Amino acid sequence: MKPKKIANLFSDYIEEGTTPKGVKIQSFFSHLSSSQKAVVAKNISKAYASHLEEEKEKSDTRKKKKKEISELKRKAKELGLIISEA
Repeated sequence: MKPKKIANLFSDYIEEGTTPKGVKIQSFFSHLSSSQKAVVAKNISKAYASHLEEEKEKSDTRKKKKKEISELKRKAKELGLIISEA
């Protein structure tokens, strides 16, 4: 399960004890000590933060590639080359 989905699951169902997901999450947390609950919450937070960082890096890479492609197209047009899209 992706970190974002885990974080959404916990935030959506933590207070809804009547739903199957809410009961499972509350049951899971009820067996933990308060220090263990803090560790689990911290781990989920870290996983979600790393997921967001990965998404940002992917987005930055896509933007950089698009910029490089448009720069190459511009240079090709300046040289009088015909560009065909594949």
